[in-house]
Amino acid sequence: MKDFSILKYFKVTLRPPRAPSIKEVLWQPPPIDWMKCNTDGAYNTVKASCGGVFSNRQSEFVFAFAENLDFHSSFVAELCGVMKAIEIANIHNWLNLWIETDSNLAVLAFKSNSLVPWMVKNRWKNCKLLARRMNLIITHIGNAAADSLANLGLNTDNVLFFWEPPNCIVTSLNRNKLGLPSRRFKSY
Repeated sequence: MKDFSILKYFKVTLRPPRAPSIKEVLWQPPPIDWMKCNTDGAYNTVKASCGGVFSNRQSEFVFAFAENLDFHSSFVAELCGVMKAIEIANIHNWLNLWIETDSNLAVLAFKSNSLVPWMVKNRWKNCKLLARRMNLIITHIGNAAADSLANLGLNTDNVLFFWEPPNCIVTSLNRNKLGLPSRRFKSY
């Protein structure tokens, strides 16, 4: 009550916090002859990582990665997930690629290189060159499987590649395949 009196004395108005919104997210398969990669970045105060999962038109698992990063920034982690997806697609000659990331800033970076931090700028430019020979779509939406892979990357010392889905994403992949929604909580 004393704190409230002090705030009132200084004419500070209080507004209760807004309730978080809950958004249902449905995974959509890519068009015919396209590959889809959902990517995500993870960051805690000590480490950063990224992860991604590639799926085909039939909503089947094709490939996944999880990587621990030297950079300590959530935005750089998100960018590294997108760059790793482009690099892997290039290696496998998957030239029709749809990337979904939960970072709106990563999507905007394709329109403005000035958003990309200097420490990954060269890699970013190389990935944009690789992307020129692809049909590339990048959109903003979250994905539980990509989130799990990014968190897995926090607990490794390097990069992990998967030709079979790791246990941590099997449930999410099955939900995607069945068309079941995942829920994202957004706080203001």
